[in-house]
Parts: sequence; structure tokens; C-alpha cells
Amino acid sequence: MSKLQKLFVRRNRSSDDRDERESAMNISGPTNVTHDCHVGFDSQKGEFTGLPMSWAQWLQDANIR
Repeated sequence: MSKLQKLFVRRNRSSDDRDERESAMNISGPTNVTHDCHVGFDSQKGEFTGLPMSWAQWLQDANIR
């Protein structure tokens, strides 16, 4: 059996093993988040709105419109 096939083989594991894996993957949500800007896109004009100047300069330097 190939390594790829082994990834998809259903294994009989005890509920203790499953609980241990699930608790090890517990990731908390973000903390102290701030929303400093909102960027949109005007599809009629084909341009971004609310873009910080440094981002606009980066896009221009990268020749992205």
C-alpha cells in the first residue's frame, strides 16, 4: 500500500486517542484585534477604495492596478 493510500485508510482508534488529538489541536481565537482600515474595490472604476498610501505605493511599484 502506498504512503498516499495509508493516509486515507480508516483506522479503529479508541476514543481516548481521538480526544487527545482533538485537544492537541485546540487553537484560540485572535486577541487584541484592531480594525485600522477597510479596503474595498469599486468595480465600476476598477480601483481600490480606502487603501492606505503605503499599500497603494506598493501596488504601483509592483505594476499592479
